[in-house]
Amino acid sequence: MLRPAVFALTLGALLLAACDADEPAPAGPVGGGNPVPGGSTGGGEVDAGSPADGGSGVGDGGTALRTPSGCVEVDGLNNRLLVTLGETPIDFEPTRAFATWVDQACGETPRRLMIGFTDDDGCRVGVGDRLLFLVDAEEIGSGLVPIGAPMQIAFAEAMDVRLIRDVGGARVVHGNCEGGDGVVTWDFLDAEGGRQAAAFDMTLTDCADEPSEFPLTVAGALDVTLEDTFDAICR
Repeated sequence: MLRPAVFALTLGALLLAACDADEPAPAGPVGGGNPVPGGSTGGGEVDAGSPADGGSGVGDGGTALRTPSGCVEVDGLNNRLLVTLGETPIDFEPTRAFATWVDQACGETPRRLMIGFTDDDGCRVGVGDRLLFLVDAEEIGSGLVPIGAPMQIAFAEAMDVRLIRDVGGARVVHGNCEGGDGVVTWDFLDAEGGRQAAAFDMTLTDCADEPSEFPLTVAGALDVTLEDTFDAICR
């Protein structure tokens, strides 16, 4: 029979080992492009729906579980993006495309994929100007998130689109929060990780409670690979 002191130490060691097992191991960059030298660094919390988002309750989609493992250079071909106001380009030139898993805690539902563009060379979540597609993984391949068919963003129930920019020190968010217009066509979208590829042509509207910004046209394509399954990260 274990003495009380020995039992306490043994129990503490088991609990510590269980906590360590939940910590995600760092991953290098992967995907359909030129890997970022040295891999992505950093990480960070993501706003899950602050008033700065216009009270949408979406924000950047939750808390990112890890620094994106899919982080590739924007090459102007497979990964390209143009944001315009009318016919005038907006000052947003992303340098990286990325993919990561998003959730508030491991094992909770719904599982969400965050796929998009950023002007942060380290692909750190929640840093810099960024375009985000936030997709409910359980609906991939269903009528709500079809593969290989145009998806109308104005009626998307399982995907949020957010364009988040710093404009004169203020955070400005456009998206499909107030409807928007246009389509996204997912050629590849894997609920277990893997290749994520889409083409899109959208009009995004101001997500503020009292909109003051003109709608923006967002067009382009992305092609990245998320190496890690959700279960592998949360094992």
